[in-house]
Parts: sequence; structure tokens; C-alpha cells
Amino acid sequence: SNAHEHHEDTTSGGISFSTLKSFETSYLLGACTLALVLLYGIHARPVVVVSGFGLLAFIVNRRVVEFWWFWLPIALVFTYELTLIWENTGNHFYVICYWIWVITLAACFPNRQSQIISTTAHILLVFVFAAAVYQKLASPHYMSGAMFEMKLLRSEGFAEFARFFGISDQIMNEVTIITNLLRDPAISVPGNELVVPSTDRVRTLGLWLTWYDLLVQIAVVIALLVPIRAVQIFGNLALLFFIATAYVWVQIIEFGWVITVMGLAMSRDRFPVIGAMYFAMLGILLVYLLPVGAFLNGVFR
Repeated sequence: SNAHEHHEDTTSGGISFSTLKSFETSYLLGACTLALVLLYGIHARPVVVVSGFGLLAFIVNRRVVEFWWFWLPIALVFTYELTLIWENTGNHFYVICYWIWVITLAACFPNRQSQIISTTAHILLVFVFAAAVYQKLASPHYMSGAMFEMKLLRSEGFAEFARFFGISDQIMNEVTIITNLLRDPAISVPGNELVVPSTDRVRTLGLWLTWYDLLVQIAVVIALLVPIRAVQIFGNLALLFFIATAYVWVQIIEFGWVITVMGLAMSRDRFPVIGAMYFAMLGILLVYLLPVGAFLNGVFR
């Protein structure tokens, strides 16, 4: 009788611990997703108003992020606004929209909420990176290194990175002047094509970035597909490495946040330490908004 009573107490304690753990995970992911919507979501007025009221409700009672009725208005308004701008919007808005619906639908099943979120995050990450790999391999422009070569010469996001590796402002300014001709309606450019100046250093760096970007993403996809714990850990670490290195210079923080939140959802219950690393990465990405590239150029040049 005593042994039977002891067994019941242990089971009850196990269920309580499991419930507490589930609550903490769903709360953390809900809070991170709400921050994602507020910081990097569509800043149309209806989305701002609805998510703003969501923030007020969260301040009053943090547990609201665990319920479907909290997320449904945000999901509906976000989806509607996305349909209005879908032709000329960033890919991260689509991924944020998918993720809001994942959080919303998972909240309909409280007993399996964390499991549904974790599994769906895993699937979405594999899909996002597999689609990116396919798109890159299918693009001759990308595989030639021309895409990153042009970004190094033209993109403001890559400017500090280019300067760090010795690409002069003079050639970047020349390329900017030439490419701006395509935007001038008073100037006719045959075939809408222009030859821009470049250097061997730019071409080499462009090819290096191309293969780095491609190989790391292939490694992430393969590792996340292999159902072996050690390989899954490697896949998560590769993803963290990619996030940390891909966004420090180009500052595509919004997409970095989406990927990091999904990585946190995928790993927190199974790999708590890695989950903590994803959470820390959210803060690191915010630090990247500071002029990190300019600071590093000042230190190392």
C-alpha cells in the first residue's frame, strides 16, 4: 500500500513538471513571436493596432500568448495585409505569416502545443533552406558569383563588408553612378544592360561568399533531415553559425529573427543548451543593428 501510494505521488509530480515545462516553452515562444511581429512584421496600421492591443494584453497577463483567441486576430490581419503587398514584399513577411499561423493552430491543442510547434518549426526550417538551396543551384547568375559580386559593389548592406576586405569606395561609387542610370527615365539604355567596373578581388570574394552560403545551407538541410541526435546537434550549430555570420555585415535582421525564433522552437525541449543559444542569438542580432561593420573596420584596418 505504501509503495503504491509512493508511485502515485511520483507520477503526479512527473505530470506537474511536464505541464510546467510545456507552459514555459509556449510562453517563451509566444513572447518571442509577439516581439517578432511588433519589431519586424508588416507595419500597416491594422497590424500595428491589433498587435499593439496584444502587447497590452500580454503586459496584463503573460499567459494570453498561449491561447488561440489571442493569436487569431493577429494572424487574420497580418494575412490580409500581406495579400495587399504580396507582389513587392520581402520573403521574411511570408515566413512570419506562416509562423503566426503555426502558433495560432498549435494553441488549439494545449496538451500537444510545444510538440506541434517544435515539429512544425523543424519542417519549416528544412523547407526554407532546401528551397533556398534549390533556387541557388538552379540560377546560373548565382552560381557564377555574379550576384554577390554585384552586392559587394552596389548594396549598402554589404558596403562595410566590402571595405573590410579592401574594396575601395571609389569603385563602389562608380558602380552606383552607372547603375543609377537605369533609374533615370530620361536616359535610354539599350537592353537595360550596363557593364560595370569590377576587380579580381571583388570576383574572388563574390565566389567565396557564393560557395560559403551554398555549402552551409546544404549542411543545415542534410543535418536536420538525419534522425540522429549528434547530427541534429551539428545541424543546429551550423544554423547558429550561419545566422551569426550571415547577418553581421548585411544586417538582414528581420529574416535572422524569424529563423532564430524557429530554431528556438525546434530545439528548446530537445536540446535546452542549444535553445538557450538561439535565445541569446536574438539579442546578438539586435546588437548587429549597431554599426558593427564600421567598428570592426576601425579596429582592424
